[in-house]
Amino acid sequence: MTPKDIIEKTPGLTREQLSYYVKMGRVVSRKHTRGKNKYSEFSHKNLLVIQNAFYYFQEFGTKPKTAFEKAREELKQPELRFE
Repeated sequence: MTPKDIIEKTPGLTREQLSYYVKMGRVVSRKHTRGKNKYSEFSHKNLLVIQNAFYYFQEFGTKPKTAFEKAREELKQPELRFE
């Protein structure tokens, strides 16, 4: 999944925010090279973590570090989902 896909599937998320989360290590993207260009690729699990963390930011004002920790924990234990 490309950064564009992640942004399109997470309403309100900007490219700058996604780049920041990658830079800070909150999300790990897989890098690959095509010709001279380098590309980032995200997994479906990354998408779910980002969407859940972003939900915590928007709804509860949770700080990014805590939001990503909660989102990862929630994915490990699906019975904790608040949908």
